Amino acid sequence: MSRYSRAFRTGTRLTVTLVIILALSTTLTSAAEINMKAEPETGTVKTGQTFNVTVHLTQPEREPEVYGGTFTLTFDDDKLKPLTVTQGTYLKKNNGDARVIVNNTGNGSVEYAETLFKEDRGVIGGGELATVRLRAEKPGTVELALEGEVLVKKPGLPPGKSEITTTGTTVEVEPTPRPNVGSGKAEAGGDTPWILVAIILASAAVTMGYVLLRRR
Repeated sequence: MSRYSRAFRTGTRLTVTLVIILALSTTLTSAAEINMKAEPETGTVKTGQTFNVTVHLTQPEREPEVYGGTFTLTFDDDKLKPLTVTQGTYLKKNNGDARVIVNNTGNGSVEYAETLFKEDRGVIGGGELATVRLRAEKPGTVELALEGEVLVKKPGLPPGKSEITTTGTTVEVEPTPRPNVGSGKAEAGGDTPWILVAIILASAAVTMGYVLLRRR
């Protein structure tokens, strides 16, 4: 079996494992909720401009530790186009083997999931789960809705889902202004073009007068 085949089978097993655990496990409650939030680098962009939206994950308590996270970001596909999704550093805090098992970009949505592998220690605190790069296509207000789940573990208990709050965001796409070719000097110098015309006409009149005098 080639290393590519082994890698594919390993990734498939990880994906199935995370999905099954999140689907069937009980919810582990904690004193403080885990927060997942989408934050754009800017609230206003121009058409044609690319920008990042970072998904942050925050676990404010010592336990349960986070072992995996998954999210779906949805938006108007007429106004935004997803380009790439880059793995963040959150699950790598303790030098764990954090692996991306889902990374899909489509029309109007992004799906992402990653998990720690083997018996790596989980993480707490805050950090970047992933960064989504998008391009603005058409003007308008765009809502980016975020849904997500995290896989956590408490000492002496099997892995399970945690209570989590998700917060989406909004981006305003403005039309890129068209350049007003040739208007810069005219706007800056008011009457400059008319002065040039007057000078040209005066010069022409002088020339004609000189010619007429010569003919006499």
